Amino acid sequence: IQTLPAAHVVLALSFVVIAVTFIKDIRSGAASEYHLVLVGMVIAMISVVIEAASVYFVVTLSGVFTGIGLAILLFVNIIRTIKNVRNMEQKRQKEEIEKLIQSYPFDFVIGSIHVIHHTEFYYGEFFKGKTKEQAHREFFEETLKCVKAFDCFNVLGHLDYIVRYGPYEDKTVDHQKYQDIMDEIFKTLIQKGKGIEVNTSGYRDLKTCGFPNFEQVQRYYDLGGRIITIGTDSHTSDRVGENCLNVAKKYQEIGFDDVSTFTQRKRD
Repeated sequence: IQTLPAAHVVLALSFVVIAVTFIKDIRSGAASEYHLVLVGMVIAMISVVIEAASVYFVVTLSGVFTGIGLAILLFVNIIRTIKNVRNMEQKRQKEEIEKLIQSYPFDFVIGSIHVIHHTEFYYGEFFKGKTKEQAHREFFEETLKCVKAFDCFNVLGHLDYIVRYGPYEDKTVDHQKYQDIMDEIFKTLIQKGKGIEVNTSGYRDLKTCGFPNFEQVQRYYDLGGRIITIGTDSHTSDRVGENCLNVAKKYQEIGFDDVSTFTQRKRD
């Protein structure tokens, strides 16, 4: 009891130091990287302050608020640890992929999204509990993250690939709902010197165009994109070159001078 005043002075000084640090980080924008920890710390600090005050007035509550504060801190730090482990694993995977690509003399590398959260679209698990809009939005958001994170590819493959799967009667993509994300994808590709692929396998699903559709190809061109390729994703010999001439003709109508080709990862 005799040391309580001194302990509370230390607590008050700690509170001030932490509060000043938080305010500085919030003003500089650094707090955005640990906002969850910040919220948890504030709640924990408030709990400890209440606990400290309660010692003088309500002895029966002693320990309750400190316990609450510590529990919150524990929960917040568990979440932060999980996030850090995930970030470390993503960094490891990125380095492993880039190392693999650099170890072979590839002329051309396509970056394609087939899996999100360890679930392959083909098996349907990704779509469970999601509306079509939620699934499509997540697909384009994750595509944008990958385009920003990776540099070890030449073009982004079959951007509308998500349209092929999902338990929806109408699988088509309403691009206007996600155009802001798609524009950011295109701008990032252009800024990085990357291109896009139109995958002619889309004709099999959409009947009228490949992946992505030509409205999005036009948008990519209007934003300044000039690197573009054609892929059939044939899988079988009878589909090699399928609809390539149709796509090349459409490129000319949009304004492209040629179809891009690559040698040793460099545009010809």
